[in-house]
Amino acid sequence: MKNGSALKLGTLHEYRKTESQQIVDKEEGLYTFNIIFDGRVTLERKWFNTVFPGFQMGDDNGIHFAGTANTKCKLFQESINGDYVTIRDSSAQITREEFNSFIFCMSEVKNKSDCLELFPDYNDQWYINDHNAQNFANHLCYMLREKVKSEYRAGNFIVPKKTNIEKLQVGAHYRKVKYNTRHFHINNQQTPLLSEYIESMQNLAYTKPLSFQREAEYRFQLLLLVDNVIVPPTVNSIFLDSKPIQQFLL
Repeated sequence: MKNGSALKLGTLHEYRKTESQQIVDKEEGLYTFNIIFDGRVTLERKWFNTVFPGFQMGDDNGIHFAGTANTKCKLFQESINGDYVTIRDSSAQITREEFNSFIFCMSEVKNKSDCLELFPDYNDQWYINDHNAQNFANHLCYMLREKVKSEYRAGNFIVPKKTNIEKLQVGAHYRKVKYNTRHFHINNQQTPLLSEYIESMQNLAYTKPLSFQREAEYRFQLLLLVDNVIVPPTVNSIFLDSKPIQQFLL
């Protein structure tokens, strides 16, 4: 990037289809969780309503997540006692898809040479200090917003044509990616595992399978917004002029 002027941002959907075997994840932003309840398990009602939303008990106090979700379940309910539900040998398979957005991925390394082993096919590497993450994200937001607006006015629609482009904003989230299992076996002694499942569901854009753990990814997610409503991009990637952020490079 120091020698060039273009910075590529991909989308969650692009990383499902890329031909590069180093970075492809066919389920990027799309995650399937299998939750198996072994034997008799007593759950708080909010946990029950979260995992089995089609079998709601009482008022809807379950935890809801943005994006789309599909649930398949096998449920054997034994009893209800106030705010607790006892089930037996039950299971749920939950597939959730994050809203599509632009992302920019880096790896957290201690030494600059570490990334050479992670991505040997890349012909260039560059680095920023983690304390510059917020400023880096703010610049990415501004650059992306201005690029989308200028392309829209030129008739190149990176967002749907019906979008009120004058109201377009870009919001950024950034953090380390967590590498979690997709399978949770829960009994009466392991119900805290539900908290891990909830965290994975709430941070789906920052959750990847354990097989990617060596990447040690640090991710910037850039959401296109109009009136605080997420607007999905219509393209898989976009190129930005990198000059404004080269001040953060080491």
